[in-house]
Amino acid sequence: MSQDVTPSSDEVTLNRCQDPSPIPVVTTIASVQAHQSLYISARDCLYAVNAIDGTTRWCQQATLTREHLIREQLLKEASEHSLMSYPPPPRATFAIPQVVHGAVYVCVDGIGAHMCAFSADNGELRWHTPTDGRVVAMPFLDYAVPLVKDGVVYSGTYALNEQDGTLLWRTAIDTYEEGALSLHGFIDDMLYATTQKGIYAINAQTGQIRWLYQPDGQSMISGPPVVADRLLYAGTGGSVGHAEKDGFFALDGETGAEIWRYPNPMGRYIGAVVHDESIYISSGDRSLYALDTKSSRLRWQYQFASLGLSPATIADDVLYINSNGPYALSCEDGIVLWHQPLGNASNVSFHQPVVLDGTVYLVRINERGRGVLYALDARIGAEYWHTPYPSAIAVALAQ
Repeated sequence: MSQDVTPSSDEVTLNRCQDPSPIPVVTTIASVQAHQSLYISARDCLYAVNAIDGTTRWCQQATLTREHLIREQLLKEASEHSLMSYPPPPRATFAIPQVVHGAVYVCVDGIGAHMCAFSADNGELRWHTPTDGRVVAMPFLDYAVPLVKDGVVYSGTYALNEQDGTLLWRTAIDTYEEGALSLHGFIDDMLYATTQKGIYAINAQTGQIRWLYQPDGQSMISGPPVVADRLLYAGTGGSVGHAEKDGFFALDGETGAEIWRYPNPMGRYIGAVVHDESIYISSGDRSLYALDTKSSRLRWQYQFASLGLSPATIADDVLYINSNGPYALSCEDGIVLWHQPLGNASNVSFHQPVVLDGTVYLVRINERGRGVLYALDARIGAEYWHTPYPSAIAVALAQ
């Protein structure tokens, strides 16, 4: 691709990718509309990918402008002290993207974090602004995913203007003390987010903190809360030696009061999805639980053979979930409709699958930390195509 140097801050520069794009292995093309794209973050690269066959439409790469100065200084010091060792310079990393209103909003993290807005159709940079959104090292957790609503882009403690990235406000949460602020959803004008301290309800117009829910000292929020029907569903994981503190519960979105708590042992909470009057919970005991959203009554449970369970995705009353390859289960009773191993059983993924026009897209990450993007027929699990990437990856669709 041709180089298209974009404006840069003093920490990060965004250019068109120079290296060859990953090459998909195509069995047959997927049955989606020709204009549909997937947006892939792969360490320091952000790809727009044709949903039909996995070919790259555009790619942006992030580099740190201070990297060479750091490297040169370290090399100079090492040459003066022959026994001195040093870590490699930091590297820019793209977080999971969010695609809204024809733009790709994504955090790039390195020396400092920046929220970037790219045009979804051609990859042109619209703006980028320093924030405190952070990308964590593990591929199955990402605190930097932005939220977009009513002309505002929320990134960490920052609220930015969707059109030009200018700062509207910051909420008064000390992310140095509590860890990164991870954003999860809205009820009316209330934004819900988490830190290591607990769950915050924040006024989305002003940044004022409305309430804070804190688990007891022997547990912590262990997965992303889910917002639906004016309730906030969340789960905890117990500390070492306190597995009994694992749990799942529902909070009133207005007050933060606990509405119900699932009474039985479940394992560390991983993620959940709501559909009709059921919530489907991925748990650390390798199980997918279907609970009644109003009463917490157990409707059914399915236990998988392997660890590495992802949150589920729902389309047309079917649950799609990753655990030693993707599964399709009936929402009604948990019956397995199909399972596709996708090769080596040691491969894992913690990313939620995405579904578009009858095609399931999912990421597998092997023991070397490299990602493969698969496109499968949602009806039977047959492979359309797959693309190997040189690093762990995450995928998003246009909304």
